[in-house]
Amino acid sequence: MNTPAPQSEAAGTQRYRKLPTSQLRAGTTLSSAVLDLRGSRSVLLVAEGSVITTGLISQLKRRGITEVHVGQRDFDQMQGGADSSPAAGNQARRKQRRSTFQPSEQDQSDSYGVHEESYVHNLHEPGAVSYIDSDKREFLTRMHSSVDLVGDFFEELRKGAAWNEPDDISLESLTELTRDIDLFAALGVNPAEGQYPQKHCVQVSMLAMSVGTTMGLTQQELLELGTGCLLHDAGMLLTRNSLWEKDRNLSELEFLEITKHPGLAYDRLRERADVSTGTRMVVYQMHERWNGSGYPRQRVGRQIHHLARISSVADTFVAMVSPRPHRRAMLPYQAMEKIIHGARDGLYDPDVVRGLLHTVSLFPITSFVVTSDGRVGKVIRTNGDLYTQPVLDVWDPGDMDKPPEPVDLSEQTDLEVTRVLTEFEVQELGLRE
Repeated sequence: MNTPAPQSEAAGTQRYRKLPTSQLRAGTTLSSAVLDLRGSRSVLLVAEGSVITTGLISQLKRRGITEVHVGQRDFDQMQGGADSSPAAGNQARRKQRRSTFQPSEQDQSDSYGVHEESYVHNLHEPGAVSYIDSDKREFLTRMHSSVDLVGDFFEELRKGAAWNEPDDISLESLTELTRDIDLFAALGVNPAEGQYPQKHCVQVSMLAMSVGTTMGLTQQELLELGTGCLLHDAGMLLTRNSLWEKDRNLSELEFLEITKHPGLAYDRLRERADVSTGTRMVVYQMHERWNGSGYPRQRVGRQIHHLARISSVADTFVAMVSPRPHRRAMLPYQAMEKIIHGARDGLYDPDVVRGLLHTVSLFPITSFVVTSDGRVGKVIRTNGDLYTQPVLDVWDPGDMDKPPEPVDLSEQTDLEVTRVLTEFEVQELGLRE
């Protein structure tokens, strides 16, 4: 039972509550200090105004500190607030999981990790519920409008006409992402055919901004990341022979021609003072790889801009789940497996791949799965680092015409995903919208 801590000289008049170290919530900005009151004197563990991180929690545990004392306000926040209803508790836990991303202890980076200025704190957490139909229609309409606007921009760029940076699209994207990041990310990873490269650029932008939000980027960084993704394939239109439209694998010479497109786009953008460095680096370095095997400059590790490392993973994932003239689309789960293997082989920054898993789960949003009780579900929401326990819309197998109900696998410990449905099975069940 949590009881008020005894008053002490360090605690002053602030009311303190005992809290197990395991219940410290990463991402919390402390309104008061965290103390160790086990001995005769109070010991300051974490200063007021600090942000609790997963690394800090692990450090306390390694020191054998199993419980701490926190201020009443911080105690209430870490316990999920005053509303103790099941729905509110679920919502609070999901919000907490949403804002806990920190870089790996083996590979600390100042570029990633949730902190006080991270945009993730602005997100509305809808809870473990289905998407709102009106939001789906509105988000989809705006996405189609964005595709058309990016297409117009590419045409102006190809003709050498005057053009304006499409940063308004990124700003509007932030508004939608704030309302429902899961729905926003779902549209980013939903397989798309046609209108290449502009549709691909819009979807990469949506997924990259979602991952960047999870990883702790600020609003300005997200705007630069999103705009860079929108512009990244502009150079494709400046290469010869529309090579991206070929219904076969490219020859070695044709691929070398393709590798010129980041530089072509970068040269156009370099002339513009209103295009930020972050945006330009996303355009130029998106196709670089963590191990130096990418192009155009074979940069390695942190030689690659931190925004470009996020865009690289988002671009690859969206490309894998989208059909192309020379191949079929992969299932999202297959694409995720390939991305994970790619990280192990050194192609991608491991922290970014973790960010992708946090954002769309191991069974990515939009995937159709079978649960251990034989029901069919669609992944609609994620649960942070609980990669295998997303939120599903689940159908009754005896009445597939009945609307599905949301099921949070993190709250149903006796239920798990057993397999992913193939596209043929999805079509046979009439589940594809």
